[in-house]
Amino acid sequence: MVRLKGKRAKIEGDFAKALALEVANAGSLSYRAAVAGLRRLERSFLPMLPAKSADVLELRRRIAEQIYHQALSHGCSPAVCGDKLRALSKLGFTDVERKAHFYLLDARAALLRGDKPLARRKATTMIRELEDAPKRGRNPLRKELLGLTKALVRQATDPGAMEAIS
Repeated sequence: MVRLKGKRAKIEGDFAKALALEVANAGSLSYRAAVAGLRRLERSFLPMLPAKSADVLELRRRIAEQIYHQALSHGCSPAVCGDKLRALSKLGFTDVERKAHFYLLDARAALLRGDKPLARRKATTMIRELEDAPKRGRNPLRKELLGLTKALVRQATDPGAMEAIS
């Protein structure tokens, strides 16, 4: 979330701590219980923020990101994971690097399920976006994501690559 002053900074800090605790506990819960906890957290913090503020959007994004992570880590079906990634995408991403992170996770999940064509398509699309995004000086994160995404495309193309990622 955006850096804030005073009361709003406290809300941001409290949200970050509460989200970290919710995520730490999610591993021992069912997917439904983990999502319910994240939604409760969202409902408890949204009223503290101005209704149309950028902070509301960022809070919704962080919750949607964690719901997507929980779908992946709880082994939900590709359909559920896809729904959660689409819901996250509708909220938009803070920047192209954050988008690349989540689409790389999605492509990797497709590859682990054995869907190499889908993994390759998703990764190739993200490579184009990373390469075409406006350059704002040196960006080591973008460079790292680009390298990881290109490596995933190679793995999805190489018939013996599944052993390397398992």
